[in-house]
Order: sequence, then structure tokens, then C-alpha cells
Amino acid sequence: MKITYLLSWPHEVGGTERSVITQAGAMADRHQVEIVGVLSARSEPFFPIPSSVAHRVLVQLDGDGAPVAAQGVELPLDRLAALHEAPSRLVTPAWESAFSQLTDLAVSRWISTLDCDVLVTTTPPLLAMAAQLAPDAVVVVHQEHRTSERRGGSLPPLVTHGPRVDAVAFLTAATADHFRALWGTAQPLVLQSLNPLPPEPRPVSRHGRPLIAAAGRLSDEKQFDHLIDAFAPVAAENPEWVLRIFGTGPREAALRRQIARLGMTDRIELMGASATMSAEWASASIVALTSRSEGLSLVLQEAMAAGVAVVSYDCPHGPGELISHGQDGLLVEDQRVDRLSDALSALVADPGRRRQLGAAARRRARDFHAGTIARRWEAHFEALLADRRPGESRLERVIRRGPGVPVPVNP
Repeated sequence: MKITYLLSWPHEVGGTERSVITQAGAMADRHQVEIVGVLSARSEPFFPIPSSVAHRVLVQLDGDGAPVAAQGVELPLDRLAALHEAPSRLVTPAWESAFSQLTDLAVSRWISTLDCDVLVTTTPPLLAMAAQLAPDAVVVVHQEHRTSERRGGSLPPLVTHGPRVDAVAFLTAATADHFRALWGTAQPLVLQSLNPLPPEPRPVSRHGRPLIAAAGRLSDEKQFDHLIDAFAPVAAENPEWVLRIFGTGPREAALRRQIARLGMTDRIELMGASATMSAEWASASIVALTSRSEGLSLVLQEAMAAGVAVVSYDCPHGPGELISHGQDGLLVEDQRVDRLSDALSALVADPGRRRQLGAAARRRARDFHAGTIARRWEAHFEALLADRRPGESRLERVIRRGPGVPVPVNP
């Protein structure tokens, strides 16, 4: 098969980028795979793209966000800049403010010559573009990498264009059920799939270091202020324990002020982004997650694969589908800082319990292996390709199958 993954910002630091690059690398073991990005202001990707995966960026920006090149668009720089300042005609600004008439032009010219078997979109605005522009012979599969019900401004293109492509995949069963009910008889084939973990050497925690770790974008959504407040009483009772938070984002200054106000600058460290999180997880004895909502959290998956004891808010919806409470991790009542603090304190006091949870978490993490997940995707793609009929449009194909009717799959 020839498979193309379409990303908005392929070179950036994010869970979607990492998950797609990992999946593409695993699929490239048996198929011809390419990653196409719409925009980039970086010369190189933050997460390395395997040499087996071809990749390109359609619109390259400089450090100030001005376009310096656009594939298939031969125009002077001033004209490129003017087009990039004009709002997209394919994607409304509320869906994706970074898209413009320049990205419209670059994507439409590229996609008009697309000759792959399967096109995988990874955000609702990209789904909208593919539903409108991709050749009918190409199977279009949309993969969601966030808690889709809480997408806000980017939810409308998912709701509108999801029923117009071959399949839509969600991270959790709860989200998949939500959209089946929302779409009703208009639903396409709806799938649920885990994120794959990168196939890299993965050190394992020994649970001997007095360290709690967390990672993610420093944003309101991740609620690291909750974790800092929860850790404060734990730190008061356990002076050797430290909290490290990895990531960058708009809340960094506010979090530093909170840490200083609590007098914890020597106990809570904001570490910035790290490209070696496998080693960081293995250095920790506990990993905590305090998000307002999560899909299938890569933080939890990676920490569990490293054999760390994980503690998470029981937020919608991913943590509850990854963690079996009391067996391979702990779930605490959503938004209850006091309950989170109690759970952290209990694990800090009980190294045997940490090791028990960590060992079970490693066993659970076998389900996240990139090769295992790639084989499932391979089966879905092959079944969808086999279901095509000559001369049939994509919409005709989806309607013929009926609402949510699966095609035969042989894993």
C-alpha cells in the first residue's frame, strides 16, 4: 500500500505529531509511507522522522511566520505573503487560524495529483480539506488524537465532514460511542484505536528515586497548577521528594509565580521540553496527570511502559480506559486536588505498592506496541481498499455501506 499521513505542523512538539510519526514508521516496515505537512517554521522536525518515511512540507515559514516557499506555487515572495495574510476559503479561521489562501493553494495543487491508496488526516480542518479535495479513488481515514467532544472551535468540521470520508477513528470507546450517537444514520465507519508507543529502548524505573514527574504543554488544559498544589503538602511531610514538570507553554510564568509563592522553588522544577522522555520516566518513581480532559494520553502510556506508578485524574475519557484503578495505576476523583494529594502521599509512603503498580503497568503497556497497532491499521486499510468499486465516488461508497457498517477485516 501507499499511505500518506497529513499533518498541520509536522515539525512541532506535540502528542499528535509524535503519535503519527511513530505510526508511520511502523507502517513503513511493510508499506510505502509519506508524511506531508501543511506548515512549518522549523527546518527540522522536533521528533525524528524515520528514514524509511518520506516527508515534505507544503508551506515553509521563516522565524517571523512569513512564507519563504510553497510547493507547487511559483510566485514572488510578496505575493506569497499576501496570500498567506488572506483567510482560507476551505477552512474558516475559527477552525484553524493558521491556514490561509496560500495553504489552500498549496494543499489543493498537491492533493489534486495524489496517487496514494490511503490518506490519513489528523485534525478536523485537514479532514475538511480532504473530504472536499481528495480524489475519489483514495480511501480517506481520519484519526482523532484529542478528546474530540471538547474540541471547541475545531469541532464543526469534524461533525460536518466526518460522515463524508471512509472512516473516522477515535482514541477511546466512550468518544467513539458519542459520535456514533451524534451522527446517527449519517455515521461513517467509526473505529477506536490506541496510540502507538515509539519502538525505542525503554529503561525501567527502579522506584528508588524520590521523584514525581509530569509532562505536557504548560496550558490551562493540563492544569499543572493543580499538581503543584497537590504536591505542596506531600513535600512538607517528605522533604527529600521533588516534582519535575516537563514542557513549555503559555502558563509557564504563572506556574513559576505559583511555585515561588508556595516557597517551593527548590522542590518543584519546570524542566522545559525534553526529547528523551523515556529516560525521564524511568528516573521517576511516580508520574501524575491532572488534565481537564485527555484522549489516550501518551504521558500515561509511556510512563506505564517504563514501569512507573501512575496517578491520574479520572477525567474524560482516556485515563479510565488506560488505567484499571488499583491494579496498574490509580484514578482519583476528577478535579479533586485533595484526593490527588492523598494518592501521591500514599504512594510516596509505600515503595512496595509503587513497584506492584509499576509491574502491572508494564504488562498493560504491551497493548501499546507500535507493531501491534500497525497490524490493526493495516487490516482496516486493506479492508477499505478492497471495498472500493470502479467509478464510485467516495460519498457513494460511504452511503452504499450504510450507517457505521464495518467492512470485513482479517487482522
